[in-house]
Amino acid sequence: MNLNHTIHKMATGMVAIAAVFGTFSPVFADDVTTEKIADMIKGGETTITLEKDAAENVVIPAGKSITLNLNGYKLTNDGDADTITVEPGATLDIKGKGTVDNTDNGNAAIFNNGTVKIDDGTYTRSAEDGKDNSYYVIVNHGEKMEIGHAEVTNGKKTASPLIENGYEDYDSSDERAGHVDKKNAAKAELTIAGGTFSGGSANVKNDDAGDLKVSGGTFTDGLNAVQNYNTADISGGTFSASEDDADVDAVFANYVYNNKDTNLGQLKIEGKTVVNANAKKAAVSNKLGKSVKEKDIKFTPIEVGADVTVNGDKTSKAEAGSKLIAFKTAADEKVETVDMYRLYNPNSGEHFYTSNEDEKDYLVSVGWKYENIGWTAPRKSKAPIYRLYNPNASEHHYTASKKERDALIKAGWKFEGIGWYSDTKKGVPIYREYNPNAHANNHNFTADKKENDSLVKLGWRYEDIAWYGVKPEEKKDNTAVAPTKPAETAKPSETAKPAETAKPAETAKPTAPAETEKPTEPAKTAEPTAPAKGDEAKPSETTEPAKDADKTEDTDKTGKTDEKADSGEKTAGTEASESVEAAK
Repeated sequence: MNLNHTIHKMATGMVAIAAVFGTFSPVFADDVTTEKIADMIKGGETTITLEKDAAENVVIPAGKSITLNLNGYKLTNDGDADTITVEPGATLDIKGKGTVDNTDNGNAAIFNNGTVKIDDGTYTRSAEDGKDNSYYVIVNHGEKMEIGHAEVTNGKKTASPLIENGYEDYDSSDERAGHVDKKNAAKAELTIAGGTFSGGSANVKNDDAGDLKVSGGTFTDGLNAVQNYNTADISGGTFSASEDDADVDAVFANYVYNNKDTNLGQLKIEGKTVVNANAKKAAVSNKLGKSVKEKDIKFTPIEVGADVTVNGDKTSKAEAGSKLIAFKTAADEKVETVDMYRLYNPNSGEHFYTSNEDEKDYLVSVGWKYENIGWTAPRKSKAPIYRLYNPNASEHHYTASKKERDALIKAGWKFEGIGWYSDTKKGVPIYREYNPNAHANNHNFTADKKENDSLVKLGWRYEDIAWYGVKPEEKKDNTAVAPTKPAETAKPSETAKPAETAKPAETAKPTAPAETEKPTEPAKTAEPTAPAKGDEAKPSETTEPAKDADKTEDTDKTGKTDEKADSGEKTAGTEASESVEAAK
């Protein structure tokens, strides 16, 4: 029996597949139909060949093994999703020239939780702007990803590396950021044999529980070629970096900060590897977390082989130890900083904090009051501050605690990503206060001890130190540095930028601090508003705000907390504070 099945793409979202079983016979016009990739997979097809550009969010389900031939065409996501998602237990083999693109913020061209082999093709995020639309091009949270040859680029030296192998925060309950049993792999393995990798804050970020092996390829025009947080073995390839400033000014940036088995910071460079340093970037640099002392490291963080070529010269072990590798601690360097803008909505009473100058300017244009710079934050650190939004009460909350963050998300708050970072040197404390008589918009954060004490005297509840800003003397001269851009996962909510129709009404009565900018004293008869039963994200009865806000280490790791920010120790809001209500 002869079976011939030819499907041609007739409209956006449809692709073509040619599956021929048995002997060949002609296919006539009556045989032509339309079908999505998802339907083909569901129907049992295992080899799919593009015959025209397509827009579709492709999911390879567990138990399936699919070969996708790009065939010179382009596959793009359709809306807010990863273009290709590979589930645990699934296998995808990508062949042929062509392009896989993603155009939406926070989504990847490929997000792997299973097994992927890439033999050819171009992978990109063509709308990447490093600000409101930013993310990794490829994410590997699967047991294995092999790149035989590929071109991976986003064309920008942005807040997002091109490839993430491993996890931003291994212990996070968010499967896109951390290891979650049965959702992704306990260890992520990435092998690269060839291709061109251009752009990003790093060409490759080898993250928590990541095991990276590179034997070939050209890596260029990123702030770093490789950022390594766990184990990486480089045995071939050509590596260079841009001259733009980076947290670690080196082609290879290695981080050692807690010696845990998912964050070892072991980098081996050997074989015929070629490293091209420049006036701004050393070949290799090793950065230690604040609590990690060189004498306490039980292994050699960086090994450079004798056959490795740096700027045309062969290295030696002596040179590798004395010239190529520099050990740094957080205390060795001044910190690049960003200003934190403080704004106030006179009609809702909300204080809003952002490092994004465009966001600040927009809010001022629609009626918010600019209250100047609240404090100075590090551009990057090991202590992220999470930003959340209550869509029903139209308020924001900020916390250094993953537990509080996760409890609020569970209660209905929307997680908006990392808003900024805390200074792990604990330079300037940022105090957190709570108004027990306000139903919403009832938190204030300030670096001004006098303001804190004044609010407490008026009846506000002091909730301890929330996080830390940078001392003026610790600031690096940032005059040539552009205003910060939100971290790769931090997408300002639409509600953070009130629409023109949401502009405060001229007759609206302010519910917050008077023009003196001193919060209103709680009325004597006012009672705290009690949320509906089960709606409040609240801590255990014994939870007390900790006296110490940051037991963390300082590296350039986006979204990663060390020792980790919530590994048993509390900050203000270690669990969801009773002062933060559920979204209602």
